[in-house]
Amino acid sequence: MMLKLFICVAMFCLAGGHAFSQSARAKWVGKPFPATEFTDMDHQRISTEDLKGSILVVNCWSVSCGPCVAEIPDLNRLVDSLEGKKVVFLGLTYDKYPEIAAFFQSQRLKDLLHMEKPVFKFRLIGEEKDFLGTLGVGVYPTTFIVGPDGVVRDVILGVSMDKDHQLLSYQKIRPAIDQLMR
Repeated sequence: MMLKLFICVAMFCLAGGHAFSQSARAKWVGKPFPATEFTDMDHQRISTEDLKGSILVVNCWSVSCGPCVAEIPDLNRLVDSLEGKKVVFLGLTYDKYPEIAAFFQSQRLKDLLHMEKPVFKFRLIGEEKDFLGTLGVGVYPTTFIVGPDGVVRDVILGVSMDKDHQLLSYQKIRPAIDQLMR
């Protein structure tokens, strides 16, 4: 119950950025995802140019975003369901690496997700405030689906819930990926 209330309040607070993100969606769908390089939490270099040929799922999130945190189990299920496929999952945030590490050790996260050892199975990339600005992300979470050719195929803004207040992240992202795998 507490998690559902947290999600609803966070979604209400984030609604102000929706128009900004809608313009970001229009800006990117059908256009090449920006070529850039990142270093993930494990100190591994990632180049978007090197990822061409794979489907890229880029989830823009934050440790302070209730809906972002709530969708982690759905996103982990997505990763598990596509194991062995040419799909790469990146989690971009403006948060600093020590904040991210502390967050995944926090009792708060364990309580919210009902997990003893919370994990986000995306490759986590922190300290990307400028790049998130380049993308025009104004609502969190925002998920970019990029085709093997490097072109943005879909941008999914925020989270949706069904009539029973269950998150629909998996149900929204998976069909976009399936279409690209045909």
